[in-house]
Amino acid sequence: MRAEDPQTAAALARDPSLSGEAWFRGGEYANAADAWARLDSADAHYNRGNALAHQGDLDGAIAAYDQALEADPDLLDAVYNRNIVEQMKRQQEQEQQEQQGEQGESDGSEEESE
Repeated sequence: MRAEDPQTAAALARDPSLSGEAWFRGGEYANAADAWARLDSADAHYNRGNALAHQGDLDGAIAAYDQALEADPDLLDAVYNRNIVEQMKRQQEQEQQEQQGEQGESDGSEEESE
């Protein structure tokens, strides 16, 4: 087995934390999140949050970071990453609102020209 083969490492790992790490390193974020979801520790919730964030599941990532912080309020990496994901979510919502506003304006102008 080569060290660059994360799928094989993940499949062979009996420990979900090792499996999750191998999946994560291979870019298989859904599998990594599933592996870490089998554990109930601050680190597992934190790592699952990172995997969910990479997938674009910002709400799921925030919830996972919250679980990590419930288990370990001093887990500063979870605080930091949660803040970043919150900013990403606000930015995403703002962009969606702007797009909806632009669509509403173009819809309104089409009605006037008819």
